[in-house]
Amino acid sequence: MPAIGAAFRAVATNRQLFSGEGPGDGLDERRERLEGLIHQMDWVAAIDACRAAYVAAPATPIEPTPLPSLAAGSPELNVTLGEEPPMGGNGGSPFPYPRRAEAIRQRRQLVEVALRTGSRVDQIRLRYAGEGEPFEAEVHGGGGGGDRGRLELGDGVVIRRIEALSGTRVDRLFLTSSDGQKIGGGGQAGDRPVDWTVPTGSVVLGFSGRSGLELDGLRAVVARFGPLTWQPLGEEAEEP
Repeated sequence: MPAIGAAFRAVATNRQLFSGEGPGDGLDERRERLEGLIHQMDWVAAIDACRAAYVAAPATPIEPTPLPSLAAGSPELNVTLGEEPPMGGNGGSPFPYPRRAEAIRQRRQLVEVALRTGSRVDQIRLRYAGEGEPFEAEVHGGGGGGDRGRLELGDGVVIRRIEALSGTRVDRLFLTSSDGQKIGGGGQAGDRPVDWTVPTGSVVLGFSGRSGLELDGLRAVVARFGPLTWQPLGEEAEEP
């Protein structure tokens, strides 16, 4: 009997892998999203075939290629931007996350973070990359403290964990990336601890905050990705 129970538990675990019961999406839902992308590639191939036939023989009648996949519509990203967790106070001058409204469209990503710390966090340096105009490296805060190194966030590497201690300023800050890099430092003066792990389906795009001679405040700008939304296409889009 114990062996039968163990076998059923294994079956249930495998079923959850496909159905997504519990945390995260199941393989069936992920497969549906990938099918949507495959449909779009089919549209392109079919239209290219019509164009090639026209180039080869412009006067020959071309039979429109059926595109039944258009009935599914077009998948669009379902993403919202937020800021968390709050760290520090209201001193210094504000610095925004650059071109926030265009971040997703321009595929902007944070590619480097560096810190200087002493008894507090003196400085944060940020570098972004994306489509469109190049981004200048940002420096927020003063030149005190010591250099604590940098996180280099290459393709597919993101900030995974933020640990901090703050009061009226950011007193301590540690950042850990998804590939195991970690930088940070600071003191013990703050009374508000933060230990935040970026949830599944969310990505830290960058930071906003406040700074003067030190880092007065900091918040992570976070993109939260939901299931794809399907938008119907107009009838005119169904003609190749």
